[in-house]
Amino acid sequence: MLWEILKAGRTNKSSDLFTRLAARRVSVSKRGYIVLPHDIGTFNATAKGNNIIWEYNGERIQGNTCSFNITNDYSTIRIAFDEALEKLEIKNNNALKADLSDLGGKITNYLNLYNCTKITGDLADLGGKIANTLNLYNCPKITGDLAALGGKITYLLSLYNCTNITGDLADLGGKITYLLSLYNCANISGVYSGIAYPTTINLSYTGVSAEEMDQNLINLNENMNKKGTFTANGMSRTAASDGAVAGLTAKGWTITGLTKV
Repeated sequence: MLWEILKAGRTNKSSDLFTRLAARRVSVSKRGYIVLPHDIGTFNATAKGNNIIWEYNGERIQGNTCSFNITNDYSTIRIAFDEALEKLEIKNNNALKADLSDLGGKITNYLNLYNCTKITGDLADLGGKIANTLNLYNCPKITGDLAALGGKITYLLSLYNCTNITGDLADLGGKITYLLSLYNCANISGVYSGIAYPTTINLSYTGVSAEEMDQNLINLNENMNKKGTFTANGMSRTAASDGAVAGLTAKGWTITGLTKV
């Protein structure tokens, strides 16, 4: 009510109060929230953003790190912050029952849910905003297509044992510089190409054909001068990539798992 009165007819005496209330109103409107369902267990997390506050059952922690002892199933953890989170990391948590949609598309740069096996959701729920790192190692309930990531990830993408994810390597946008792990993603195929290549690659038990594997090796050899590792257990290539394998080996690459057909 005070806001509306001041807004309708400001006086000299009220101008300072009006300014302060307006600033506070803008600040409050920019607050973001994430609510995560959690069963009995320990919740440890790290985040990066402004004015982060973690809340559970009356406990309140302010700062980038948090640890709660969750004493009841069907509990919730609330994270408040200004506008968005640059980073959220929760690892080795089998009591976290969240869905990617619970994050509200508010993670912009780095999301690590390593071995949080009960996480559900679709890659599209992330809003195509993750720009640096996405680690969903052993989160087998997650679905979606690589195209939903928007080709923005530049450093690390691990979908290890995310068996329900589909897509084409071309959809990644060719920007990843460190790690690409798609172990046991049998519904992912295609050829990776672009302006940057990872130094650690795992395409084991994927849907990449022998011909596509040839082209992946050829592209890697033509565009990569650093040494690295290329693992493709259970996968095949043909004689068409003999030159690429020889070239990569000479550069210090370790290539394992491939069967020449």
